[in-house]
Amino acid sequence: MNFWHEYPYTDFHELNLSWILKKMRQIDVRMTDFEAVNKFKFYGDWEITKSYPIWSIVSGEDDNGYLAIQNVPAGITLDNEDYWVKVANYSALYADVQRRIIALEEDNEQIHNGQDQMQQDIADMQQDITDTNELLATTTTELTTKILKVLNSRKILIFGDSYTDDAFRSDSRTPFSTALASYLSNYPLIQFENHSLDGGRFSDNITTTYSNRVNAITTAFNVDEVTDILFIGGFNDRNYTSAEIMTGIENAIANARTRFPNARISIGHMGWSGRLASDDRLLLATKTIDVYRNASTKGAGYMTNFEYTLHDYELFMSDGVHPDSEGIAELAKQVALYIISGTCDVHYKYRSRTYSSGMDFTSSTYTVASALDNDIVTIWVPRETINFTSSTRSISHTDYTQWLQMTNNIDGTRQMFIGNFDDAKMVLPILNINGYFTKSDNTFIEASGITFVLSGGFLYAQSKSIGSAGSGFLNTDNIKSQQFAAGAVQIPTLYC
Repeated sequence: MNFWHEYPYTDFHELNLSWILKKMRQIDVRMTDFEAVNKFKFYGDWEITKSYPIWSIVSGEDDNGYLAIQNVPAGITLDNEDYWVKVANYSALYADVQRRIIALEEDNEQIHNGQDQMQQDIADMQQDITDTNELLATTTTELTTKILKVLNSRKILIFGDSYTDDAFRSDSRTPFSTALASYLSNYPLIQFENHSLDGGRFSDNITTTYSNRVNAITTAFNVDEVTDILFIGGFNDRNYTSAEIMTGIENAIANARTRFPNARISIGHMGWSGRLASDDRLLLATKTIDVYRNASTKGAGYMTNFEYTLHDYELFMSDGVHPDSEGIAELAKQVALYIISGTCDVHYKYRSRTYSSGMDFTSSTYTVASALDNDIVTIWVPRETINFTSSTRSISHTDYTQWLQMTNNIDGTRQMFIGNFDDAKMVLPILNINGYFTKSDNTFIEASGITFVLSGGFLYAQSKSIGSAGSGFLNTDNIKSQQFAAGAVQIPTLYC
């Protein structure tokens, strides 16, 4: 037996403590390895003022460990089973070892009174460490089992509208359930039922209202085994007030909790519109989406970023309202991503649109490109010199002049709209576009003297030129061509 390298020596207190700390470090290493293998992170003592990402582990005031099964906003208590799962009383394991260390330090004088007693203490400590390792291994197994259960053993009910109703225009669209099952094919223990129905909404009190649907459906699942309920919609709520929509959300949540007491409830906004010259997008962007997002204050999770899925207008059918098969596939992909990871993530790569000569604004071609990344659309402004079809054009100083076409949804080219509020020109900040205009007399005007905004797929311009002191702003007349410096402009996706 080697006292110097393995077991504490009775006459050297420092070596006793070092040995004990060494063993504690080994336990700590095992905990670290365990965290890495199971992809979660320990955040220490839980604090109500903090938010926690999914798979966080915290210590509660009751000395129990809790696992976050979705992203947890600040203010959510540990007894909220939609966000937390109690996994182990592992804090007590460390507390017991720490108590014994303190006891050994306090009884140091007694240790010197007899070798036999010290050897017994060593044996007891070794047994304690063995017991601790066994308990930790058991905790690891139990926690892994619970994580796998959360990840894989799911029974999900989905309530939507005509976007996800498998029977709606089924002759021309891929059923939503088919697309979702394909994305979840690698997760055989995840089961779902799609109870979407044309006309689905939170507002009003009709058969398609979600609060009524959740009570009326017939499910093959045992009500106590349902793990998740997804309410997805938005378009059919656009003509109701914010208060009416929120009341419907509260009623749907309450009815779902009563009938399916163990289910986690999530709400997602998927409604959008490709129709021009309508108030659809204005109502959805300024009211309905905000109300849906606030459902998190009523005890439901929100499907973050889901609202950006249909901001590619080639995903709509010819009516400009309902998604086509490709649009349904994108919705299913984001729903599957939320089920698996707890969030949505919408990205569409750069797509360009070239406008040829003969269009209203040019006698030569120019190209606009745009890309979408969740809440931001990046627009690449054209660099080409643009000559106008008429000999000259003018930019008013009193109103915005429709100046340059930035998008097109008629010819089937895959492109996102830019500046969607068709009848509200000033919904966007002023765009900083560099370049110049050439007048008929071949003099130049810098683009910095012109204010630009986006609306309804067009770039609008207003003159801010000054003629002389006290003259005020003047029209910019006799423009025959323009040259913009190529560059990117970023705007919020809800303006697209």
